[in-house]
Amino acid sequence: MRGDRLKAMAEALGLSEAQKEQLKPIFIEEAKALKAIRDDSALSKEEKMAKAKAVREEFKPRIRANMTPEQIEKLKSWEKKQRERGGERGPKGPPPPPPADSK
Repeated sequence: MRGDRLKAMAEALGLSEAQKEQLKPIFIEEAKALKAIRDDSALSKEEKMAKAKAVREEFKPRIRANMTPEQIEKLKSWEKKQRERGGERGPKGPPPPPPADSK
């Protein structure tokens, strides 16, 4: 499991040590499920993306169950910022058009 996700979330949301300990096995289980999807060579890229999204949606309530209402609101904002900046993989979508010639 990549510990950086839990660490980043803990810092952004102000999770207590007890919360981090409760969330760690959930993140490990989620990471195993996502790895199994990535490693399944029988699935197309689109199928992998759809299955990964379903796994993340499945784990979302379990993760939020360990948070206060205030932390859940911070999480929503944090997730939105992550999506806007493209997570850790960079922005999504096509590359910007080339600059116009200044002739």
